[in-house]
Amino acid sequence: PKEVENVIPMFLTENTKVSFDNIAGLQQVKDLIYDNVIYPSIYPDLYVGLREPIKGVLLFGPPGTGKTVIVKAISTELENRPIIAVSSS
Repeated sequence: PKEVENVIPMFLTENTKVSFDNIAGLQQVKDLIYDNVIYPSIYPDLYVGLREPIKGVLLFGPPGTGKTVIVKAISTELENRPIIAVSSS
């Protein structure tokens, strides 16, 4: 029970309704996310063998640069799948 209480707050499960069209700029980041996260999740049979996507994306930077909004857009684009938020601390 204690482990469950520690893990549940790490999931972003709220219904966000944020799309990539709502994010101004950051086109390179949006392209990277589409190519390596969204398309492989939608079409997994196309991304096998040498076309296997990268294992993860690290979003870093100072506060206010759009990291959380990008994660919410990913969750919305993937039909509100839960996202695990990991803090380095």
